Amino acid sequence: MNTKISKNSNDKKKKKVKFKMPSSLMIIVGVLFFFIVFTWILSWTGANYEVPTGGYNPETGEFIPDGGFEIIQVIPVGLLGFGNAIAEGFGNAYSLIFYLFVLGALIEILLVTGTLESGVGSLVKGLNGKEILLIPIMFVLFSAGGTVYGMQEESIGLFIIVVPALVLAGFDTITGLLVILLGTTTGFAMSTVNPFAVGAAEGSINDALNNSDLNIIGAGLVFRLIWWVILTAVGAIFMTGYAHMVKKDNKYSFNSQEKIQEDKKWIKENFNSIDQVPSMTGRQKISISLFMSLFVFMILMMVPWPDLFNYAGIESMNWPVWISWLFNWIAQPGEWYFGELIMLFSLGTLLIVAVLKIPMSEASKTAWEGAKAMFSVAILIGVARAIPQVLGESGMQIWMVQSMTSGLNGMQGMNFIYMMVPILFILAMIIPSTSGLAGAVLPIITGAAISTTGGVATTETLNLMSGVMIVFLLMVGFANMFIPTQSVVMAQMDASHVSYITALKPIGIYIGIMMVITLVAIIPTTVIFLM
Repeated sequence: MNTKISKNSNDKKKKKVKFKMPSSLMIIVGVLFFFIVFTWILSWTGANYEVPTGGYNPETGEFIPDGGFEIIQVIPVGLLGFGNAIAEGFGNAYSLIFYLFVLGALIEILLVTGTLESGVGSLVKGLNGKEILLIPIMFVLFSAGGTVYGMQEESIGLFIIVVPALVLAGFDTITGLLVILLGTTTGFAMSTVNPFAVGAAEGSINDALNNSDLNIIGAGLVFRLIWWVILTAVGAIFMTGYAHMVKKDNKYSFNSQEKIQEDKKWIKENFNSIDQVPSMTGRQKISISLFMSLFVFMILMMVPWPDLFNYAGIESMNWPVWISWLFNWIAQPGEWYFGELIMLFSLGTLLIVAVLKIPMSEASKTAWEGAKAMFSVAILIGVARAIPQVLGESGMQIWMVQSMTSGLNGMQGMNFIYMMVPILFILAMIIPSTSGLAGAVLPIITGAAISTTGGVATTETLNLMSGVMIVFLLMVGFANMFIPTQSVVMAQMDASHVSYITALKPIGIYIGIMMVITLVAIIPTTVIFLM
């Protein structure tokens, strides 16, 4: 008897529902609402923190632990309060966002005119099979930017150049992401004169010591410089090794094979293959040179020259009085920030438009499209900046700091320094602002250090805080490599076409290596040479 097999719903193969990772924006929004809900949990459990009404004797510099304290409850943030938090976040990030719009306009002009494509192609062809040399060179340069002035947010525009160039050279998008992200943050982790890390921390410690003569920039400069060289060498070797394996066979990439094909398609849609890239015209060569000169000039203006001059006993640099009509309201060299960068790249855009002989009507339209291309990055940054607002307004930030540092009193020497590693790393992951973290945690740690010397700031206290400074820089630098609350991290991954979860794998390995070096080598040598 013939049996007819009929198809029915039970016979059909069920399609597997593939889990899709949330976008960068959804991750940030999720973190934001997590902290909002957490403020209610803390409030229901009666969490509170102390604000000192006493403190330090201005005449003796003596710490008075029982000078009086006011108990303040953690304030819950309403779920519908996220709108105000985001608005405040955008308010704090407005200069960075406008800088990105200007940078996007300039890059779009270079893209539309084929200047950027020809420049990238010429660079890769010029290496003639030695593309691997790009990796250590770029890593060292980005690390130098990190150690000198905390380069990270300013680098977003470079991803649009570096990532396609490295993919065209045979690497993957992760290589492009990490060579900049890990390069800048490795430099940051061992900052030498970075005013946003060393300067902020030194100011917080000095305030807690009643404006003592502690000079962390000078005291540990040579030590930090030596370790910057070592850590940068380790990072360059790590990145070069990964890039070499990926170029040899893309099965070693942390990207899936499907993602690698998607990235190649993305590159193909926007860039010709190396063999098809046209040679650069004279005007394009001038334009690319001007474009790179803008970044070089930016770095020169953000190097903290005043701190270096003061350390060397040289009078600080200022703009000459006779050109004050032009430079009034412009910070002196070494103190530039996003306002000055907006001016620099706006003028650079106009100059490049003139060199390429682009009609102003066309240039205006192209610039507008480039600015709009940065809109998603701007949204990421603005929403991420809402998280510190929730932490600060609720008092959760102070509560966390005091809760984690409450057991420090009485600890001494190396034990004190080692305790800083988990405390500062966890707090750095939660509090994304370096200066905010320094202001919140370092005065409390300074107070604990003073308690070990009978309530009086001594030379031993200053040496101990110099060691704490090293750990502070390292932990903030490591945290800045991956925390979603650090708005620029998510923006960089978005610009590189790399998902957050995928990037966490190599970043986690790298941080593990750096943590081992910190625990086994850096902290012991810190205790020997600085304490």
